[in-house]
Amino acid sequence: MLSQILTNAIFHGSVFGSIFLILIAILGITGGFKKIRDDEGNFIRPLLPEAYIGFILFIGLIGAAIYWSNLKLDESVSLVYYWLNGFLTFVIMSLIDLIILDYLIVVLWHPEQLNLPKTAYYTSMRPHFIGFFRGLIFGVFISGILAFIFWLK
Repeated sequence: MLSQILTNAIFHGSVFGSIFLILIAILGITGGFKKIRDDEGNFIRPLLPEAYIGFILFIGLIGAAIYWSNLKLDESVSLVYYWLNGFLTFVIMSLIDLIILDYLIVVLWHPEQLNLPKTAYYTSMRPHFIGFFRGLIFGVFISGILAFIFWLK
């Protein structure tokens, strides 16, 4: 069962992580980041409608990834297996974001086309690592909620 969960999480985390990268690329190309984050990487207050739409898409994408990933498990699995599968799917998505987007594109490559500022948020990994670990806390909860829903059916 654990090998099925790991394979399942890697597959679905990679697929939905790639979709997330495409959405982020669209935001970067259209200049959407300037409406959501300032030069230091902080969210601009008050949040604009575009930010709310982005958050809804982000949470929906995570929910869809975990949902589809959990659908592929045997129906007789326990709540813990649903949670573990969902959380690992979330971790794979987050690692894709951290390694490909944050490190390789934003920090290392730092393409001129994206007009990224030369501030610490866009030139060092520290803020991204902090965000990654904070995000894991969110992943624990969303995976738990969706695992509980699957377990009930």
